[in-house]
Amino acid sequence: VLTGGKLGTAYSQMITASGGTGPYAYIETGALPTGVTLSSAGVLSGTPTGAGTYTFTVTATDTNGCQGSQTYSVTICSTITLSPNGSSPTVLTGGTLGVAYSQTITASGGMGSYTYTTTAGTLPTGLTLSSAGVLSGTPTTVGSYSFTVQASDANGCSATQNYMVTMVCPMITLSPSSLSIAVAGVNYSQTITSSGGNGPYAYAQTGALPAGVTLSSGGVLSGTPTVTGTYPITMTTTDQVTGCTGTRSYTLRVTCPIITFSPSSLPSGTVGSPYSTTISPNNGVPSYAFLVSSGALPTGLNLDPSTGILSGTPTAAGSFTFTVEVFDVNGSPGTMSYTVQVGCPTVTLSSLTNGMVAMPYSQTITASGGTGPYTFSLLT
Repeated sequence: VLTGGKLGTAYSQMITASGGTGPYAYIETGALPTGVTLSSAGVLSGTPTGAGTYTFTVTATDTNGCQGSQTYSVTICSTITLSPNGSSPTVLTGGTLGVAYSQTITASGGMGSYTYTTTAGTLPTGLTLSSAGVLSGTPTTVGSYSFTVQASDANGCSATQNYMVTMVCPMITLSPSSLSIAVAGVNYSQTITSSGGNGPYAYAQTGALPAGVTLSSGGVLSGTPTVTGTYPITMTTTDQVTGCTGTRSYTLRVTCPIITFSPSSLPSGTVGSPYSTTISPNNGVPSYAFLVSSGALPTGLNLDPSTGILSGTPTAAGSFTFTVEVFDVNGSPGTMSYTVQVGCPTVTLSSLTNGMVAMPYSQTITASGGTGPYTFSLLT
């Protein structure tokens, strides 16, 4: 096999003989590459004008007329071009992690079908190059990759091209676009989800969350906020397969609760009898401060400012209407109007003994159930 040549490029190859008595005269039989001739001195030269593999026999004759023959093959290659063409390295269409990728590299200018191989560099992880020139797979690592592809035609002629391809992260989107409003003292739960990557995802936040609220690695914001306010945070999600990330800015608002009261009405009281009942706020964040903002408590009763206990011993009967106002630890207010009826106690008089005609009589009438001293009068 002689050294191959290239179409349109000057070719020269010396064929030499040995074993006889020189000088030798050379002749050929068979088909030389078009555009190439063999001189009598054994020089095979010229500019090939036809691509292909040529087989021919060269006969060498020495001074004594003795001869020797050898069959040769020489391949003339045309210029093979790999596409897409461009500066070296040629930049291929980029890919996205986790998304199926396919790019076909083709060759032209040679003979027959082509076989493609990589001869240098590194393909993106997750991709392979088939012998048909298809670069395909699902990329798993971000980065720019440089490699060399060789295409060989049916004659064994080949050409190479340097390529570069870049794999990038997908756009990962967090949902929802905004967070629901939280209420201080009320259990809160909001789930953040991600799309665009492979998953599963891990979540983290920058910026302070409200006291009482935490973020799980699974993206659940939950807890019972204890302080009102506005909390700007940035949520980051990480695709645990590819390491790609996405971010979104949120504002979590914690508002005051609507404070209600229990009970809705207060029990009645009796003059002279100890009285005690507890007014309890609902929905706020302890601790609470209580005050009577308008009206008047029953005489003899007091409202404890820290516990909400209304207690004492009423000293006057009547209907007493007043408004209780409460503030929770965040200053959230609530009001409730109450009316307490204070009635008189049941006063019981002692019974009398019988008397006798013409006999002195004396009997003291006593009273109980009220608050002495008592005043007695005859009604009938």
